[in-house]
Parts: sequence; structure tokens; C-alpha cells
Amino acid sequence: MKIAIISASIGIDFEIPKALYPTKADYYLFTDKIINPEESAWKIKKPVFETTHVNFKNRRNAKVYKILPEYFIPNYDYYIWHDITHYLKEDPEITVLSNIKKSDFAVFRHRFRKDVITEAKFVKKIKYDEKNLLNSQIKEYKKQMNLEGYGLYELPSFIKKNTNTSREFSLSWWEQICKYSSRDQISFPYICSKMNIMPDVIKGAAFGKDSSKYFEQFYFSEHSRI
Repeated sequence: MKIAIISASIGIDFEIPKALYPTKADYYLFTDKIINPEESAWKIKKPVFETTHVNFKNRRNAKVYKILPEYFIPNYDYYIWHDITHYLKEDPEITVLSNIKKSDFAVFRHRFRKDVITEAKFVKKIKYDEKNLLNSQIKEYKKQMNLEGYGLYELPSFIKKNTNTSREFSLSWWEQICKYSSRDQISFPYICSKMNIMPDVIKGAAFGKDSSKYFEQFYFSEHSRI
């Protein structure tokens, strides 16, 4: 079983997350920050993607490695993503085998909101993306999908099996992010609906109280717990 653990951060300063299991998985960090490779078990990768979007461009420039890891780091059986604010605290093989059951994805269920409509309203409220993109996205989704049937998921961390289906899923997911909001939690349920995919759910919370035994968040922003 070949596992890659991936994170990315572009345009901001950050603390390098822990890499606790370098003999069980390969760690890849995409960043424009200059880091001495000897300081960490992470393999430092220079970003090779530049978005044409003006607003929130650092987020988009980093997110492509989250959505499409197999196109930048091929030949792995599984990819474990976590944001730069998190780290994997459980053995990667145990993490994969304990959570990937029937689907190619294992994700956290969202604790605070139940569907993409309420998620989009929240994102507009805190001004984390462009209002016009969010409005267009939700208008289109209302026409095409069962907004409640596929729920909402928190995606600071997730597990992905490298299959033909997951690659097709991720290309479609990235297309939505390029076309509409860069907030991937909004477009993920939409692609699940289009492809009739139900992801496996990771037990526990994505962070904070009752957090999962698999991932931990060590840095918190203003809206981390909302």
C-alpha cells in the first residue's frame, strides 16, 4: 500500500505540520516558502500552478494539489490530504483501512450546517469568497441536484483512493472550483450528486471538541470553529 500525505500553503507564513510516520507514507508539502528540507520529513515541492483568478488566488493556487494530487504526485494507492493547519496523528495505513470502506473518499460530516445553501450563505456572511460566484453557483445547483440528499462535509482533511472513478470525480470537482466558488465544501456534494457517490464518513469531528483520533488541528483562524 503506497500512501502520500499532502498539504499546501502559498502566500502565507505557517508552521510546518508534524510528520509522525515518515516510514509509513511519503509527505509532500507544496509551498512558495523557502524551507530547509533537512528540517522536516516533508518533501518540499515548488508550486507549478498559477490561477487566472484575481481574488483569493493564493487559496486557489494551493487548492489544486488538494483536489488533484494524483496529477502532481502520481503512482500512489491512497492520498491523505490535510490543511496546513492540521496534521495526521494516527498511523496512515490504519487511517486508510479504518475509513475507506465502500467509497473512494472518506470525509468528515459537517457539524454546523446541513447543506450547500446554508454553507454558501455563511461564506457570503464572513466574506470568504465572491458573492456573485456563490450566487451563480447555488442558482445552478438548485436546478440540478437534491441539495439535502448528499448533505455537507467538512474538508480540512480527507482520504482518497486512487481509482478511475476518483480521478474523474476530482477533475469535475476542480472544474466547479474554477468556474464558481473556491470553497470546495460547496462543490463536493454537487459532484457526489452528479456521479451518485456517497463518501465514507470519518468518525469524530474534523477538529476541536470530540475531534477524530486520526487528525488534529493545531492552528486556529477566526472562523475555525464556526
